[in-house]
Amino acid sequence: MVEASDGRLVAGDTVGLSGLQARYDEHLGGTRGVRVTRVPVEGEPEELLAVTATDGPDLALTFDTAIQQAGDDALTGSTAGNGNAALVAMDTSTGNILAVANTPATGENRALTGRYAPGSTFKAVSTLALLDSGLTPAETVPCPATATATATVAGRSFRATWTGSPSVPSPSPRTSPSRATPRVRGPVVPAGAGRPGEGRCLGGPRR
Repeated sequence: MVEASDGRLVAGDTVGLSGLQARYDEHLGGTRGVRVTRVPVEGEPEELLAVTATDGPDLALTFDTAIQQAGDDALTGSTAGNGNAALVAMDTSTGNILAVANTPATGENRALTGRYAPGSTFKAVSTLALLDSGLTPAETVPCPATATATATVAGRSFRATWTGSPSVPSPSPRTSPSRATPRVRGPVVPAGAGRPGEGRCLGGPRR
């Protein structure tokens, strides 16, 4: 770490080794103090220069302790995915991260470093569009054996086909909302997609 710091660190420095402390170590580390003292062979030492060390600025987080605790509780004892699971709670209107949780706690940080296909994460957007179209939480979303959707974006046509699993009954409340797109009509789709801030730069972590 000393060699990679380009002179910022020296042996014996206290640094962040993981997580946010490692990511923002330079930001949190502050500035080093300096003291130069002349020590004569005889007589008292004389201080020639003194620069007081300063603490680094605080790092402002957007975590909500109540939501974080709820996320931790939800994953405690989880058996999904062979006991491996992750959770990220985000305020869709601001992009603020409210909670991050992983299980097992000593395992991989899937919530922040895991790489997964975006399909399931977009269900939040399609669900908003369905709710805007009049769907209620008590309703069941149809789950046909096969569904096909087409779309034209920037003059290019796209076509996708989903095949349902025979083990999942139809209709099923667990089905992907994307299969219920025939119910979504008119300007509701862009409204649903725009509400979570789709296509808007949210910026980096607040400092």
